[in-house]
Parts: sequence; C-alpha cells; structure tokens
Amino acid sequence: MTTSDEKTPLEAKIDYVLTEARVILPGAQAMLGFQLAIVLTSGFGQLPDGSKTVHGVALGLTAIATVLLISPAVFHRVIYKGENEPRFHRLASRLVMSSTVFLAAGLAADSYVVALKISGDTLLATALALFALVILLALWIVWPWVMSVGSDLRR
Repeated sequence: MTTSDEKTPLEAKIDYVLTEARVILPGAQAMLGFQLAIVLTSGFGQLPDGSKTVHGVALGLTAIATVLLISPAVFHRVIYKGENEPRFHRLASRLVMSSTVFLAAGLAADSYVVALKISGDTLLATALALFALVILLALWIVWPWVMSVGSDLRR
C-alpha cells in the first residue's frame, strides 16, 4: 500500500482498473441476462410498443456497457501482451468509466418501463426514469469527479 506522499505504481493502477471492471461486470451481466429473459415472458408481449422499444434501447445500452467492461482485459492480453503501459491504463480507465454511463442509461430506461407498467402514467414514469438517471450519474460520475478535482486543488 502506498502512503499519501507516494505515487501509486503503474502496475498497481492497472491491477486496480482491471479489478474495478471485474467488480462491475457481474452486475451488468446479470442485468443483461434479466433483460434478455424478460423478452421471452408473456407479460412482455402485453406491453405497449413504446415500452418494448424503450426496453430494447435499455438492453442495447446494457450490452454496450458489458462490452466496455470486458474490453480492458482483452486489450491488456491481446494488444498489450500483458505488459503494463501507461497508454493501457488510460484506455482501460476510459472504458470502465464510459461503461458506467451506458449502464446508468440502461437502468434508467428500464426503470421507465417498470414505472409505466406499475403506474400507467407516462409523465410519472418519465420523471422516475430521469430521477434514476440523475442519481446514478451523480453517484458514479459527477460526485467522484468533483471529489477528485477538490482533492487535486488541496494538494
């Protein structure tokens, strides 16, 4: 472990980013599995066409997130031959961070479908989906970025 006065070695940073991808990936895969399975249920056939379309978009967004989370390990093994290079760390970090945007959008889109199914109110479902999107992006992207910028300013 490094102290606050030491820089984190590149090897540790790469290990961290690959671990982060491995931690997020099972959740994205589980969601993708549920999204794929729900299409085969009789209830899905009874949804309005608009809800089916939104679900399809959510499924696509979650699939993109899953691909982005799997990519760092593949890039590290195939392109970088398992070598720890700063370019790989930058690429892997961007892939993992961008995956959270797609995952948040997919979750929010499917929360719209669920809220509409429960309430029957398009306006309420839209508001809840937007609320979910804002909360997820705030917790996964905005707040960590603000904290990072704040800590950089205090140094």
